[in-house]
Amino acid sequence: MRNLLLVVLLLGACASTPSTPADVNRVLDDWHQAAAVADEARYFGAMSPDFVFLGTDATERWDLAAFREFSHPYFAKGKAWTFVPRDRHVMFSP
Repeated sequence: MRNLLLVVLLLGACASTPSTPADVNRVLDDWHQAAAVADEARYFGAMSPDFVFLGTDATERWDLAAFREFSHPYFAKGKAWTFVPRDRHVMFSP
């Protein structure tokens, strides 16, 4: 459930709005790839100013500025993080 909420928030805060499941997959795959290769500009360029990242703790919420400040040292070292999707289901609601 937490991962689903993250994706919903992520897609709601994307700089451009994906319009098909294939677009959503492309955006998410590119976003994860940008982190894996420590491309900070591309990673944060996919986010809109009202982006919110939910952490692993229920009280952990990062706005764009706070998340970028936290993440910058990882990107600066040339290695951020790698996420590999296991199972992804994309659905749109009216």
